[in-house]
Amino acid sequence: MVPNPKERKQNPPGATEGSDHEANQPTPDQTEENNLSGDEEEIDPDDAEFHSINNCLDALSSALDNIEQKNDSLHEQLLLLLESQRESLKALKEENSRKVAQQQGGEPGEDGNDSNQPESPVQPMEQC
Repeated sequence: MVPNPKERKQNPPGATEGSDHEANQPTPDQTEENNLSGDEEEIDPDDAEFHSINNCLDALSSALDNIEQKNDSLHEQLLLLLESQRESLKALKEENSRKVAQQQGGEPGEDGNDSNQPESPVQPMEQC
């Protein structure tokens, strides 16, 4: 009978039959723990580099606060401008409709009838 290679795991050269090569390899969790413990440095709060980074972060925070205030101010000004533009557009449309009504209705604004509604059309008389 021929042995099936899938059933039998071959050991690396020099390993004994009973040893498991993979058991000697660290798991990913163990590898990560080893890397962290080897790469960690204690942070000294009195370190000049720590203070420098802290000052830079404070400066960035202040700059971002200023930018946020300017952004809020600009947003408020734009909203006021938009409202003003809408009011101006509404006033211009009303004025334009009055002028059109005056031109179509024979200048009703001059004789005291300043309504935006055009006069009703004249009905022709019936012939006898």
